[in-house]
Amino acid sequence: MPRYMCPAFGALSAHRTTSSRICKQDHWQNAPVQTAAQRMGHRDGLLALVAGVIGLTLGYLDSRPSWDDSGITAALLLLTSALVAALSGRRPWLWALLIGIWIPLFEVRGAAGLASLAALALSALGAFGAYLLARVSGPAG
Repeated sequence: MPRYMCPAFGALSAHRTTSSRICKQDHWQNAPVQTAAQRMGHRDGLLALVAGVIGLTLGYLDSRPSWDDSGITAALLLLTSALVAALSGRRPWLWALLIGIWIPLFEVRGAAGLASLAALALSALGAFGAYLLARVSGPAG
């Protein structure tokens, strides 16, 4: 029968119900440790990298004085967040944040001010819309 070590009370048997001493730390000290890559998955990790780069690029382009086309920026925010959320099928909040946060970070102190937070709302609208559409339509086949 395997025994577990508890720093406060020494060895505990696998049958903790028969033991009079119970260590609260015992259950998590012997649990397997998952890495971030295992929790998220390789595909979602790659999507997160792509979403962050796309969001950073959109934020940089939108902050340039020569860029004066909010409609194209809004459409790209909606489409890219929707595409990434649909490809992933989960965590729409993450995709909305990774794509939409860069424009407010670049422009919150500029002329746009708090109006740049609309980019985050557009990104959330696209990501949650695509996520819900993917959930309702279900798997093809």
